[in-house]
Amino acid sequence: MSNRIGIVRETKNAWERRVPLIPADLEKLISQYKIDAVIQPSDNRIFTNEDYRRVGVLVNENISDCDVVLGIKEIKSTDLIPDKAYLYFSHTGYLLFLISSLIFA
Repeated sequence: MSNRIGIVRETKNAWERRVPLIPADLEKLISQYKIDAVIQPSDNRIFTNEDYRRVGVLVNENISDCDVVLGIKEIKSTDLIPDKAYLYFSHTGYLLFLISSLIFA
């Protein structure tokens, strides 16, 4: 395991600006725990891509080499990468639909 966290660009709601981890928190994870972080670029989130770069986060479309992927809202089933752990807020009904679409796909 490479100890790499990925943060997805939010795609569920065009107005979504929240982030699962702010730059200061990622800076701590990088410096104190030697965790790498990659964030997909976004012009919409409350913190800029440069805010993340400044603290040592790689800004890149590709998060496929991350062990854990974080987000705020549900991730589209078509955007899920196999063999990844995902952490995000969800509504249980939608989560059940998502799980069943993966199982019966």
